[in-house]
Amino acid sequence: MADEIPVTAGLTVDRGDRPLGASLGADQRRRLHTFIANQSSEPIPVFITDGSPQVSEIVFNAVSSLASGLSYDVLVYTVPPTQTFALTRILASGDNIANFDVSVDGSVIARRRTWFGGDLSTEFNFSGFPQSGIIFNSGQVIKLTVTNFRPTTADFEGTLMGVLIG
Repeated sequence: MADEIPVTAGLTVDRGDRPLGASLGADQRRRLHTFIANQSSEPIPVFITDGSPQVSEIVFNAVSSLASGLSYDVLVYTVPPTQTFALTRILASGDNIANFDVSVDGSVIARRRTWFGGDLSTEFNFSGFPQSGIIFNSGQVIKLTVTNFRPTTADFEGTLMGVLIG
């Protein structure tokens, strides 16, 4: 068969009696048997996909001179039509103390604060929830909103990271 992948393509591990991927399923396609021994209490994420293409998505935006007491949507991301999006991380930073809210379709799902004497940047890490990111469907809107709490204007930035699937 011309389209068959050789047994050794990308695999060098051997089970002893036959190389991985050497057995055939009922449909005569190669099967890969994987055995994982997890010695820690941490789960091992396993993803079974249908082979749909995945594209990394990174979106950056900034706001300059945000006045005291005002809120602003630093990032607004809408999942494209016919796509699914796995949100893995949002980075947020600025010149002043602030609240950063992540909302989905108008509902806040996470909040971080920066403070005096602390770091003026923060991270929302969704990479382990419950798998590799929070999954959003086509048309859903993800926002990062900043509220400037200091009496002076300030610049703020945000970066959204994830994977488009499909």
